[in-house]
Amino acid sequence: MDHFPIYLSTKGQRIVLSGGGEAALAKLRLLLKTEAKISVFAPTPAPEIAAWADAGRLTLHTRALRHGDVLCAKLFYAADEDETEDARTAAIARAEGALVNIVDNLHDSAFITPAIVDRDPVTIAIGTSHSLATRSTNSCNSGSSTIPCVPCAASTARRLSSSQ
Repeated sequence: MDHFPIYLSTKGQRIVLSGGGEAALAKLRLLLKTEAKISVFAPTPAPEIAAWADAGRLTLHTRALRHGDVLCAKLFYAADEDETEDARTAAIARAEGALVNIVDNLHDSAFITPAIVDRDPVTIAIGTSHSLATRSTNSCNSGSSTIPCVPCAASTARRLSSSQ
């Protein structure tokens, strides 16, 4: 097991994300479900990101990330969708003490964000090692009894939450 599964308290914690495109949007949709203080650095953010900033759900800086921008952050996401820029921003974040996730780069990430099934009050996180990543998406059809698929986990979560 390369990654240890934990649930991390984000209430009041600073999380920084660099990027303004589809990868950033995907991470932000999850992060906005938390009570974290989210800061986004993106020279050209997607309209949804700007709207979230206008609504006070995150702080948007319409520029590239610089030294000093990740100080006091617990987590950092490099979501620029550019390998060179992601490496640059990740290096800054590491130097400033944050745990780093580079979207779609398992090898250089200190943590991963698993697939999440959220059926309040039940939350299920599903992660795989790199070697199982493609198998896990097909496990419903493979007959595997060791790796549950996301729809199966969602069904279990619904049953658990409705029994409470």
